[in-house]
Amino acid sequence: MGSRPSRDEEAKTFFRDEIIPIIADLMQTSQLTDDEAFKLFTIFTSMDKDRNGSFSCAEFHQLLDIKHSLISERLFLVIDLNSSDNVGFLDFFRGVCKLKSFQVKDFAKFAFKIFDVDDKDNLSINECDALLRMVTGKKSSDQTVIRHIEGYCRNDMISLDRFIEAAGENAGMMQPLVDVQEKLRLALLEE
Repeated sequence: MGSRPSRDEEAKTFFRDEIIPIIADLMQTSQLTDDEAFKLFTIFTSMDKDRNGSFSCAEFHQLLDIKHSLISERLFLVIDLNSSDNVGFLDFFRGVCKLKSFQVKDFAKFAFKIFDVDDKDNLSINECDALLRMVTGKKSSDQTVIRHIEGYCRNDMISLDRFIEAAGENAGMMQPLVDVQEKLRLALLEE
């Protein structure tokens, strides 16, 4: 009689036979190896404590060891594609691949669009102040950063393009988001 395969061997076989065919194109686009994709799968299954095939926003915060905030909720929504507060593996995989590729300009656009409720690609300096407070989780914004943004404003308004330019010139504006991305990268893709 042969020995029974270990759980790890069973998981790898399931992943190879059932999951890879579903995510192969995304793995190629994201330049993830089979081992990296399998690691995401094992992390996902470890987060899915009740084995219902998904995890919640609270579990996302716990994994990354980040404080619950408005901006972290919005980041969770990048992964939670159907806004259900529960993320299945495919959405998790797509979201991680998307966040993994974000650059400062993408975070600037992401944050800007949260406050651009009328979708006119313009924010007031007061909206920028609120945006920065949300990103940093602080009660007041760094006035040096506000003055930096004001330098890009016309008539106390800043366009999306100018905001992205300002963020590119002052990387600290989006640093808390970049920090979360780094925690995500370390938690999910590092050994």
